[in-house]
Formats: sequence, C-alpha cells, structure tokens
Amino acid sequence: MGALTSWHSDHMLSGKPAVLKTQTIGLLSGTKFFSCAGDIRDGDCHIYKLLDDAILEEITLTKTKLGEIEGRLFELLTTVKEGSGDGQPLQGT
Repeated sequence: MGALTSWHSDHMLSGKPAVLKTQTIGLLSGTKFFSCAGDIRDGDCHIYKLLDDAILEEITLTKTKLGEIEGRLFELLTTVKEGSGDGQPLQGT
C-alpha cells in the first residue's frame, strides 16, 4: 500500500497528518478510514475518507500519470524513429 502513504501524507489539516483508523461503533463498525491524527473531537479535524475511496483515488491518479508517461514515451520513440534517417527504429529499441 505504498500509494496510500502518499495520500495520507499529502492530506493534512491544522498541521495534523491523516492516519488510517478503524470505525469501532455504529453500522460501519470495522470499516477503515483516514482521519486526522489525535482526537478528532477537538474540532480541528475535517478529514473522513473511507479507505476504499482513497484506494480508488490513488488508482485514478496512477492511471492518469501512467497515461502521461505513455504519451511522452510515444513522442520520444517517434522522434528517435524519425531521427534514424530510414524510418526504422534504431538498433536496440
């Protein structure tokens, strides 16, 4: 779950990092979620992100980044192919 490390370190309010917690009461008992570190009843915390939602957010961001990298790679390969002079890829590609 390395990607989630970036999610919780990037989402801070009032200087408190978001941490993974488990719901202990109510209908969602056992559900994992991100919230502020420390006591959320002090009124400073405004984060409540279900773990599943955070995972989906990370997957979406990763897919977007992958698409950008793929586009840049295609541009580079096209440039290399055009630069070989004969329209053929350079050796080793």
